[in-house]
Amino acid sequence: MFNAEDILAKLQAGQDADTIAKEFTVALNRAVQQNAAQTRFNEKVEYMNEIIEDLFDFIHEFYPDMDVEGARDEIDATEIIRSFDAAYKDVVRLKSVIKARGQAKPNVTIKDDGGIDEFLKAHGLK
Repeated sequence: MFNAEDILAKLQAGQDADTIAKEFTVALNRAVQQNAAQTRFNEKVEYMNEIIEDLFDFIHEFYPDMDVEGARDEIDATEIIRSFDAAYKDVVRLKSVIKARGQAKPNVTIKDDGGIDEFLKAHGLK
């Protein structure tokens, strides 16, 4: 990000104000986007933690024999969200392939970025 000293140094180096303003705008827009993405991710984590808490409350209430002490602390909402995000990307790619099948049969290759394997591993299924 820019500060007043950076702008002054650029002006003293002979860079014109329009170029500096454009660079500043690009940097500011990037920072705003990153902040928005981080805020959204934090909302997902908070929501997932609530789901996890509710799930364990449900297990404790209705399946007490399955309630393992300390299990709540071992579940990482961030990893679950990353797995869902990766799986979501896979689903979007699959939808485009399915849609393409209804049209002229293109040669489509689906690249698995490991989202499904990551999800299965995160849940002890692989």
